[in-house]
Amino acid sequence: MAVIRTTASKREESIMLSNLASCYFSWEKNEEAKQCLDAFFVIQQQLNDAVLLASAKANMANYYMYKGEFDRAINALNEALLFYERINDIPKISFTLKRRADLYISLEEYQKAIADASTGIELLKDKNEMDIHIADYYYIIYQACNALGKYKEAISAFETAYEYKAKAISAETSNTILELKEKYETEKKEEEIKLLREQNKTKDALLQARAYFIIALLLLVVSIVTGVVFIRRQQKLKQQKKAAELEHRVLRTQMNPHFIFNALNSIQRVYVEGDTDKANDFMADFAHLMRKVLENSGSTKISVQEEVDTLRLYLELEKLRSKDRFNYTISVSEDIAAFDVQIPPLIIQPFVENAIWHGILPLTDRIGEITISIQRHSGTELMISIADNGVGFDPDSKNNQHNSRGIEITEQRIGEKVIVNSQKGTGTTISFKLKLTE
Repeated sequence: MAVIRTTASKREESIMLSNLASCYFSWEKNEEAKQCLDAFFVIQQQLNDAVLLASAKANMANYYMYKGEFDRAINALNEALLFYERINDIPKISFTLKRRADLYISLEEYQKAIADASTGIELLKDKNEMDIHIADYYYIIYQACNALGKYKEAISAFETAYEYKAKAISAETSNTILELKEKYETEKKEEEIKLLREQNKTKDALLQARAYFIIALLLLVVSIVTGVVFIRRQQKLKQQKKAAELEHRVLRTQMNPHFIFNALNSIQRVYVEGDTDKANDFMADFAHLMRKVLENSGSTKISVQEEVDTLRLYLELEKLRSKDRFNYTISVSEDIAAFDVQIPPLIIQPFVENAIWHGILPLTDRIGEITISIQRHSGTELMISIADNGVGFDPDSKNNQHNSRGIEITEQRIGEKVIVNSQKGTGTTISFKLKLTE
């Protein structure tokens, strides 16, 4: 244990011991932390400082949980609550109640967990800035009710937790998601109107062709039939193109709802673990990603640099959500002017998502690695590859049909073949060429 200088006052010495114990706990050096706390309590027998004692008792609960002495951990949290109540520190009371409720869930004492969560909600119900903690309490009630078989109450608690969590999202993020949905709905309606217009044009063309057929009689039969066939084919191609464009825009504008909800859960987890700075950074990244998706959805071309920036934001959020189960690298060759070269937006992200979900996350024996490479193939083409060291698959098997539609859509967008190389247990590489514009 580190030596505290005797020149410090007793209160300063106890503060340093308490802080040092917290550091040891964060480093998982629990016995060293216990030594610091024992020395701290010796000093506090004289000072009886409620603020410092409350924090130390809460830390002592960590030690007892590490030792598996859950009853003593609960007693330590009870003592911490008494001290926090003496100084009327509502946020600390709330946090300690949540820790005790979580412990009750682990001990399967669900009624006690519900009681603590309900008390916490009453403490914070008029404090808007505490919405994220209220969401935590309702989630605890959901867990307890679900375990007790009270499914109606569990559903209600889960929905309420989700509502409070949504309220806790920054205004900028909420507005971004709302604008994203509104833009998607608007574009969908516009495309439907365009399709209806095209269908009306087709009907008009058919009527006109029939009129010409009657007027021209037998002499124009061949030309009219040929014209009708040609018009029908052109209209069919136009409708297919419009449908593909609509599907592309949907893919670009609609971020997976499961990803959004899971990302928010992961950010919440970081808040609960107490790393507020890290959680704030990831919240900012999430808002930035939503804004980029919204901006890019209205463009047919974006720069390589914008695509790379969007990919990095997406990958960082997926790393947080998967608890760092993979690493990634993105390389752009030096002969590419990344800020000038234009490519279709979100052309790489669907393959990266497949690599994470179907290649990396099923891994149990190693950390996943994703490598994204953007190289110049020729003067007018880029070569893009997405490689992972995941579980792989047999490209000819039925299990590969889940991403065949995504590959087909990408091939329609770029007018090139997407090459898939995969081997079970080794990983998968997706590569394709892109015609570039500068």
